[in-house]
Amino acid sequence: MTGDLEGDMWPDEWLVLGAHHDSTIDSPGANDNASGSTVLLETARLLAQLKKDQGIGPGRSIRFVTFGAEEQGKQGARAFVDRH
Repeated sequence: MTGDLEGDMWPDEWLVLGAHHDSTIDSPGANDNASGSTVLLETARLLAQLKKDQGIGPGRSIRFVTFGAEEQGKQGARAFVDRH
């Protein structure tokens, strides 16, 4: 999953915020890593709402990303980096 928030001052410079959305048998999903994915989504929601309501946006563009296959050698993150 990805979502973008365009920067106001340097829209061609990117900050990538990420979390992984997979888990393992021996770790409850809420701990690994639903909590991180939730923080990522809430940060995106709050920043988008701030830009919509107050016209206050980030200086640089922000891409919000969740990755799969983190438990298998970070394959999802590696594929994202290779693609971009």
